[in-house]
Amino acid sequence: MANISSADGTVSVDEKWDPELIGTLNMIFEKASAWEYGIHLQNEIPCEDASGRRSAAFYASGRWSFNSNLNSLGGWLEGDMARKNMKTGNPVWTESEKEAYAGLLRAMAEKWLIVEFSFEDVEEGCGVYYKEKGFLKVVGEGSLYQLHYEEAFHESIEGVWDELIGKMEPFKDSFNELASLIIENTAFRESDRALIEGWVKEKTHPDMDADWLYESITEAYGAGLEAAIRSME
Repeated sequence: MANISSADGTVSVDEKWDPELIGTLNMIFEKASAWEYGIHLQNEIPCEDASGRRSAAFYASGRWSFNSNLNSLGGWLEGDMARKNMKTGNPVWTESEKEAYAGLLRAMAEKWLIVEFSFEDVEEGCGVYYKEKGFLKVVGEGSLYQLHYEEAFHESIEGVWDELIGKMEPFKDSFNELASLIIENTAFRESDRALIEGWVKEKTHPDMDADWLYESITEAYGAGLEAAIRSME
């Protein structure tokens, strides 16, 4: 099973997009929000905007990484069109929705329209963190039109692990003391797990997933603390 990344950012279109095409694009994102590795708009991309440029914030779950989702989006949409609802047996896409999608691909190809993405993505299991900008365009001709993603900017944020270890270093003695408390005092361990977890996260990296954080602390401080961490589970 693939590791899941967490991405958030903005998706934008320019003034060349008409309201009908934006409506179809919003429909596509609504379909994609139901997937295991989905894209979720905070609000729909507005059809009208004084600046001529329309944007919406999004968050997403990446299959290993969110740019992998974008590279696969065209194929995933085509596969989704062939699916049927498991409960009702009805197609997931109506014929009118399929026609609207085909019209969107044709318009994007003929008018050179693109869908722009700007986002940050984190996959904590492997310590992956990057910023990226890119865009969806249409390649091919006629019935062979396909969505295609191109990366325009990519910046890997190095040192996520180093940053975490650096944040923990000033509290090494406190961690060792906490480990002893947990190991030696069963009542303390069982009654105050939430307090312990909160203390650990406050002293290190509050935005990180707790399980990943415990693994990181274990790697940094060895078997003694590993026993303490495991005893909290």
